[in-house]
Amino acid sequence: MSDILKSARDRLNENLMEIKQAYVNFVSQNPEMVDQIEKTVKTSSYLFEALSKNYDNSIFISELITSACNLFAYANTKILLKTRNLISQTDENKFVAKLKQALTVVEFSQAFLELSAGRLGGSGARWAVIVVITIIKTILRCLLLYMFDSGLQSPALVTMINKTNIATQATNSDENENIYIGRRTGHQMATLSSSYSKWENPKPENMNCWNLYPSTLNKREKIGECLHIIRPMLHLLSTGVFGTKSLLPWLAALVVDTSSHALIQRDHKSERPYNPQEKQELRRRYANLIVYLLRSPVYEKTTGPRIHKILHYLSEHLPLAHYVVQPLSKYLPAWQRVYFYTWSD
Repeated sequence: MSDILKSARDRLNENLMEIKQAYVNFVSQNPEMVDQIEKTVKTSSYLFEALSKNYDNSIFISELITSACNLFAYANTKILLKTRNLISQTDENKFVAKLKQALTVVEFSQAFLELSAGRLGGSGARWAVIVVITIIKTILRCLLLYMFDSGLQSPALVTMINKTNIATQATNSDENENIYIGRRTGHQMATLSSSYSKWENPKPENMNCWNLYPSTLNKREKIGECLHIIRPMLHLLSTGVFGTKSLLPWLAALVVDTSSHALIQRDHKSERPYNPQEKQELRRRYANLIVYLLRSPVYEKTTGPRIHKILHYLSEHLPLAHYVVQPLSKYLPAWQRVYFYTWSD
């Protein structure tokens, strides 16, 4: 009996390995098709959310599909980088890679886990999941910052690599062998073995994020980045002390966020400029300051009523506008609860 079970297990393992290898071959040979499939699935989830009448259920299902799709997209990206021999260009050790993978999985699953906990266990379970996830993210990011000099850290969805760019990078791999990429600045220059007359300096926007080393942060900049990392945890702690309806946690998070921006800011003429990916992250953080207007409790007390007044005015005075405005006004409170919380990145 044991021999039969062992034989069946071996056959199952062989079949699973064949399926895995077939999937790896498909992804590595068809990056553009894989990218289009992922975009189609995401778009379908957004359309389902927009057309559904049950707003809470539609957001839950849409977030489930989006989280799964993001995780598959991340796995597909890793497959492409590995099969195209591009992942080694980062010189990351295995432990750092595992930390970043864990952080990515947590980030992609966060909203869905919160929604699931709220539906199954109520508000208490939802807040418990929020606290646990925030603690995990804070610990992982502090480890990456202080033990491995990770520089400015971006959310996983922001740093997701376009698969078409990976294919292009692999196609031009022979040319890239004669290009040196600075470890800290990300600047590219021709090596002595390359043909200087044929080489052109690539534009920063065309540089691939997996080729860029993080900038070295000084003591002041590390404090600023640390403030950005611990801001969600500080907000949750102050919310536990003062309550969800108090303005003090919101103000504390805003002060910490603006202080972080001030500390990590570098002069445009600095000899140590941030690399293009880090500059993009700084722009994203500045833009996110506007999102504070959509976060509780300011949204309920100030921003929300004004937005609904504007939407009501547009619905009454613009022809056919109510077909768009009315569903939008019903979705806004649900979106605000799920996506615009102060402990997010």
